[in-house]
Amino acid sequence: MQGGDRRAALAELDIYARMGQAADVVDTLPEFEPLRRATAYQPIAAALAMNRLPVDAASPAFALAGTPWLPEDIDYEPHARRFFFTSIVPGTIVSTAGDGSISEFARAPDGWPMVALKIDAARNRLWATEVAMSGFDTVKASEQGRSAILCYDLRTGALLRRVEGPRPSGLGDLVLTGEGDVIVSDGDHGGLYRLRSSADRLERLDDGDFLSPQTVAIAADGVHVFAPDYVRGIGVLDIRTRKAKWLSMKGRFAMHGIDGLYRAGRRLVAVQNGTDRQRIVVFTLDASGSGVDSERIIERATTTLGVPTHGVVVGDAIYYIADSGWDRLGENGLFKTEAAKGGPAVRRASLQP
Repeated sequence: MQGGDRRAALAELDIYARMGQAADVVDTLPEFEPLRRATAYQPIAAALAMNRLPVDAASPAFALAGTPWLPEDIDYEPHARRFFFTSIVPGTIVSTAGDGSISEFARAPDGWPMVALKIDAARNRLWATEVAMSGFDTVKASEQGRSAILCYDLRTGALLRRVEGPRPSGLGDLVLTGEGDVIVSDGDHGGLYRLRSSADRLERLDDGDFLSPQTVAIAADGVHVFAPDYVRGIGVLDIRTRKAKWLSMKGRFAMHGIDGLYRAGRRLVAVQNGTDRQRIVVFTLDASGSGVDSERIIERATTTLGVPTHGVVVGDAIYYIADSGWDRLGENGLFKTEAAKGGPAVRRASLQP
């Protein structure tokens, strides 16, 4: 619009609407006023209005009540039938059977926010990350910008290993390979790294294609990973060659703003807290695994979703953290408002068609 090309602006807004987005600025920015008066804008306006409507195919699983805290990541331990969570504030790992009681598993060894979490039940290990987040009053200024991978004994909670990441780094998401290796992403500085189960040093997996990689999902072949970039979309990275290709959005699928990504067969379940509106969505891949055929929204624009963060696939269902509390946390890492209606919770949705 600022360049004077109204036709191109209408075309871009049409794509934006077809991708399920609906930022309120489209209705309010003065720059868009000439478009809002155009006849060709009316079907776009109708689509934007539809995109703002709530969608809710999920149900409550259990609440995460108690002392104010900010759950970030979630995983499930099948033998004990317990869910584990990391907490940004305070920096802890806790677990629950979903019965209302929460038990502390471990505290961050450096007192930093606890961020990523994955369980290796076969090897009796729990992997996590802690990140010295910049600007947090609870983190010493001299430590901000550091992060580390942590390995715990799953049964005792004993800290077995601590491997620090590059400086600076924000190792905020991780996934485990079938061999027990850790693949971790640095959402602050763009790197994807692997920590082999028997190593003490991180190895870089990418060639710098990513701006802000988040939770990686491993492809069925074990040599490609679906790496969601918060800005660019979903990259398919070959960890042998360090080359990345990008899933086409086809003018239909919004793939930016993904915090958590999880593979279930040919489906990718995404927790998108960087879209407008925030949502939980399932993308179905084509037969080649290099493109998306369709999407199904699980939850969007509800009073329960708040700011979702991460999820875990258990059986044929996705369990995800809703109303985490990020919108109530100030830039200094302290809560500025209290949670409404009990605060964070876990919601559940079937992944069956």
